[in-house]
Amino acid sequence: MPRILIMNAGTAQMSGADLTRAQLSLAANSAYRSAWFAHEGDLIVSPVVIPADLLSFIGAMLDFDASSLCLLVPEGGRQSPVLDDCTLLSKTVVERINRHIRQKSTWRLYPCYSTEGVARLAAMLGIPQAGDDFALQRGPDLLNRKSHFRQLATSVALPLPNGSITTDSNELFRAVTSLRTETGSVIVKA
Repeated sequence: MPRILIMNAGTAQMSGADLTRAQLSLAANSAYRSAWFAHEGDLIVSPVVIPADLLSFIGAMLDFDASSLCLLVPEGGRQSPVLDDCTLLSKTVVERINRHIRQKSTWRLYPCYSTEGVARLAAMLGIPQAGDDFALQRGPDLLNRKSHFRQLATSVALPLPNGSITTDSNELFRAVTSLRTETGSVIVKA
């Protein structure tokens, strides 16, 4: 079954609203990295052009004809390393995807990050997906907030590594001091 790969890992939901130059570069590189998920006949919607030699290499390594892939880059060559919902749902992008998918009957949608826009795109293309109602209510945004995720996961007894949610520097100092004794290192996330 052919797939539409949405390379939207650099969205504000994933990386924050105001991205630095380095973060923008990482977002662009994530499209290259995610191209390794491609299968023969897939449509890749990417914020940046993925070099043909990279796609050929991926096809050779994964044993498929890379010339069967279709790469769609929004905005006719004006590249932004971030594929946001506004761009994804633009009339031009939706029309280009629709023209391509009419060639085959059954498609699946595989985004890097499930967003409200991805759910809306799926509905516009007539591609039903599990979890669209959750995405339409911006549920993935909630789960991507580390503090909210920890609270929700704890409430349903999911296993979590030891951690702490802090709101000021004193709490942060206490949490780091306490957690550091377990492994000798601590990861702090904003």
